[in-house]
Amino acid sequence: MYIAATTVAIAIVAATLTACTTTPPAPTHATDTPSPTVVPTATSTPVLTTAPPSHHDGDHWYPRWSPDGTKIAFRSDSEGADHIFVMNPDGSQRTRVSPTDDSGVLYRQWSPDGTVLVLASDSTGNIYVVNADGSGLTHVTHSEFPRGGTWGPTWSPDGTKIAFTSVAYTTADIDEAWVMDRDGSQLTQISSNDGNAQFPQWSPDGTKLAFISDQDGTRDIYTVKPDGSQLAQLTHSEELEQAWTLQWSPDGTQIAFVLGGHSLKDVYIMNADGSNITQVSNTDTYALTELGAWSPDGSMVSFTSGNPSKAVYVVQPDGSGLTQVSHPSAGPFETATNPRWSPDGAKIAFISDADGNDDIYIVKPDGSQLTQLTNTQWDESVGVWSMTWSPDSSRLAYTLGPYGARKIHIINADSTKTTQTTPTE
Repeated sequence: MYIAATTVAIAIVAATLTACTTTPPAPTHATDTPSPTVVPTATSTPVLTTAPPSHHDGDHWYPRWSPDGTKIAFRSDSEGADHIFVMNPDGSQRTRVSPTDDSGVLYRQWSPDGTVLVLASDSTGNIYVVNADGSGLTHVTHSEFPRGGTWGPTWSPDGTKIAFTSVAYTTADIDEAWVMDRDGSQLTQISSNDGNAQFPQWSPDGTKLAFISDQDGTRDIYTVKPDGSQLAQLTHSEELEQAWTLQWSPDGTQIAFVLGGHSLKDVYIMNADGSNITQVSNTDTYALTELGAWSPDGSMVSFTSGNPSKAVYVVQPDGSGLTQVSHPSAGPFETATNPRWSPDGAKIAFISDADGNDDIYIVKPDGSQLTQLTNTQWDESVGVWSMTWSPDSSRLAYTLGPYGARKIHIINADSTKTTQTTPTE
């Protein structure tokens, strides 16, 4: 079964040293070896003050805070093609950090220390690292496949290595998982050549990676060491029950994942060695369930479920305490999506159209204190697109506006102030 590369939804960023264009060395290969208990009601919508509209053309979206909260990286097509920019949270010192000769850099991820970003291009399939100020741009892969050949780079916890997916280094036209040093050296294939492999994710201690592969005929979860050794299959799915997404627990002892078919999926949690698989969601027929994230302390997992309407839930790793934290649906097509834990674990932010347009709401993990943060108007078209918490849990950066004119805004988590940060011309 072929795993479509277009399903990759990994947000990614860029990082490093000095400009270079050397071809990576020859790779080495891996060794083949219950009902909701809370139904909250939102509090009244706060009055927000909004900065004057920007006259800067183009879309500006998918903001990502630096680990120390002093910078925001975002994607923009304001120069006629997709590029990655970095700015201060107030919109000042806006700098393009992606290369001028690559017109499709869509993905970026901050290094753990916040000094560099890793970037990936949908146009060339190449990976770059660059300093946060735009200097030291380094081309660390050289894909032979011009679209989607290489994507999804993610940093190891210590910032010394990068994992990614690529078809550029194998003879067969299939996806494989790879690890390299941050300068592009020590390129190692960590998946086998027997099927597609995608979404490599580092364990919190950096000693293993988990990824999804169909090398056994169905999409299953595997773990492996960064050097490609100790490859182990953790799940053994049936033809109509396949793994879709996964996430390590904060302490690295468990993995949450979505298992199911195209029209019915549920959330499961297992030990990091594949034992004690537990279904923690209990969706109705044809429910479309998506994994949210572990709470920062690892005591709960968030997810969305429903069809066609969706709600946000939290549950404990043993399946107890299942709680709906978004509104009860008042219509057949209302949706609540994109649950995001605050870094301090005190609140969950999500996007909901319960008030008629896509807005940001925050709520406590027990479902109490549900509050609408933004109040978008119909003339702002589709409303909020994407959002992310600041590292200190005090603010959220988000994208607002219609296609072709989306801008980045920041709002305080207590809803006292909102500001458009995308610079004007």
